[in-house]
Amino acid sequence: MKTYDDLIEASQDVAEDQVDPVRTAKDELVSAVEAVPDDATLSQAVGSLRDEAANVQAAVSDLQTEATC
Repeated sequence: MKTYDDLIEASQDVAEDQVDPVRTAKDELVSAVEAVPDDATLSQAVGSLRDEAANVQAAVSDLQTEATC
């Protein structure tokens, strides 16, 4: 994920423990994407990834908030 990598690079001054939730959420999203069955409809795929995508978004938002404080 390009934007994820850009965010991590830009946040090098942020403590490692603040970046870990983003890495974890990204890894969980990647795993969820890989677990989507090949025969899943688009609606099924989107539905199964919604929570993981929301977790990535929340972790990135938290990191951005912490990095600007």
